[in-house]
Amino acid sequence: MKPFALETKYGQLKDITTANYYENGSLKDCILSEQTTLNLPCGKVTPHYSYGDVRRKYTKSVSFYESGEIKTVSLEAQTEVMTPMGEFPAEFVTFYKNGNIKRIFPLNGKLTGYWSELDEAQMAIPFNFEFDFGSFTTKITAIHFYENGNIKSLSLWPGESVTLNTPVGAVSIKTGFSLYENGKLKTIEPSCPTPIRTPIGVVTAFDPNSIGIHADNNSLEFDENGNLIRLVTANNKIIAFPKGGEIQTITPSEQPHPLEDDASIPLPLEITFTEDYVQIICEVKYLFKMGETTFTILPHVPQSPQCGSGGCSDCSSCSGCGV
Repeated sequence: MKPFALETKYGQLKDITTANYYENGSLKDCILSEQTTLNLPCGKVTPHYSYGDVRRKYTKSVSFYESGEIKTVSLEAQTEVMTPMGEFPAEFVTFYKNGNIKRIFPLNGKLTGYWSELDEAQMAIPFNFEFDFGSFTTKITAIHFYENGNIKSLSLWPGESVTLNTPVGAVSIKTGFSLYENGKLKTIEPSCPTPIRTPIGVVTAFDPNSIGIHADNNSLEFDENGNLIRLVTANNKIIAFPKGGEIQTITPSEQPHPLEDDASIPLPLEITFTEDYVQIICEVKYLFKMGETTFTILPHVPQSPQCGSGGCSDCSSCSGCGV
């Protein structure tokens, strides 16, 4: 394709080398090969146009909604852009249709044999954050906003952890956390096995399968009033004694690892609480009525190795409990 220019409501796109279109003919996305300045809702920016850097992704410079509104922009260099939190450095930004920022990524490097996660981490800088449930300084991978500008989730850099004052006490978390639109904590990801007081007793919350891509959904969840409504455990088995029913012993299980012959993957228990019921899922779904069932919580030692058995101090040199 011969490079060409195209006018948009945000400014002229110069030297478009690759372009895709919607059925109505409007531009869907494109790759640029010349410097262009666009006036976006987050400020004046230069979309990515040079591709000689080993760490930069070969990705679309800009993309648009079918209506012509900006959807994403990959920036030529890390740039201070205006966000609901004030100016913030970014290499990649996504938008809602109304122009408000959806997600902001301070870095957007490509991990290859020539550029490692450690290389990328050395470019990440820590930021200071203050919330009602804690103040901390940490490196992040992204911030997700609601359409009205309130923070929806904050994703931590791999290996980072912070301590938050949650409805169940102080908890060290990895991956990040998500919020309700009113700013209350919605979900967190414990960084190591953590005893949590629940409606059925003390359960050790920890999800060994958490991969930590983003913090939109995590394994420990609260409702808007701060009540615990869901957690995951691989460290406890639960014995349920339903009134007039059969005793049930529910234990985390294991399944063969798809890539390693001598390894297995733990299948933890997912426990959900409502005002009237407790639901426990591990391959099979169990439902028990509160007030008509008593529970005994016992330790369970997973066959699959997981760190954190000696406390969070043991986790200081790893990147998140083996995940």
